[in-house]
Amino acid sequence: MKPHHGQIGAMNETEALKLMEENRFAHLACHNRDDIYLVPISYICTDGFIYSHSESGRKIDIMRKNPHVCVQVEKIEDYSHWKSVIAWGDFEELHGYEANEAMRLL
Repeated sequence: MKPHHGQIGAMNETEALKLMEENRFAHLACHNRDDIYLVPISYICTDGFIYSHSESGRKIDIMRKNPHVCVQVEKIEDYSHWKSVIAWGDFEELHGYEANEAMRLL
C-alpha cells in the first residue's frame, strides 16, 4: 500500500463557509498591544456570522479594547487529511433581544 499524500490548496469561500457551519469548536485569537490571547471556543456559524458565549474575563476585556479578532476552524481526519479555515472579523457584544437570539442558536 502506498501512502496517500494530501494536496495543499486554497478553499473557495463557499467551501470555507461550509466548513465553518459544520463545526462547533474553533480557536479565537485576540490582542491588545502586547497582550495576545489564543483560546478555544464553542460557537455556531450562521448567515456568515460566528456566535459564541463567554463570561467576563481576559478575552472579553481584550476584545472590548480591540475588537479585531481572528478565528481558526479545523476538521482533521488524520495526518494527511485535514482542512483549516482562518477568518478575520470584529467582535461585537450583543445585548437584549440580540443576545437572547444568539443564545437560542447556541
